[in-house]
Amino acid sequence: TCSALGYLEGETYHKEADCLESVKDLIRYLRHEDDTRDIRQQLGAGHILQNDLLPIISQHGGDQPLFDACIRLMVNLTQPALLCFGKVPDDPALRHHFLQVTSYLQAYKEAFASEKV
Repeated sequence: TCSALGYLEGETYHKEADCLESVKDLIRYLRHEDDTRDIRQQLGAGHILQNDLLPIISQHGGDQPLFDACIRLMVNLTQPALLCFGKVPDDPALRHHFLQVTSYLQAYKEAFASEKV
């Protein structure tokens, strides 16, 4: 699904034909993720926000449905880890997932510091 969004070539982002449907699929996947927040972690590890979503909104902002869907996905991806997990988990395995999500959120903050965004 992530590769169906498009690709960044230099400073230009080339979106695929079914980019909007792929963003909607990612939103749907996030709604149905498990307690470990596996989808959120995979998207964070793939730098989807930095490499795809931010370039899409900055370069293809005229495509209103795509822009709106990307904003919805970014709002979901950037919600605090405490909101995702409910509380800091006591279980060591879940705590690891919590900290991993937190580290991705910190990387997102750095990406939003770009002047283009």
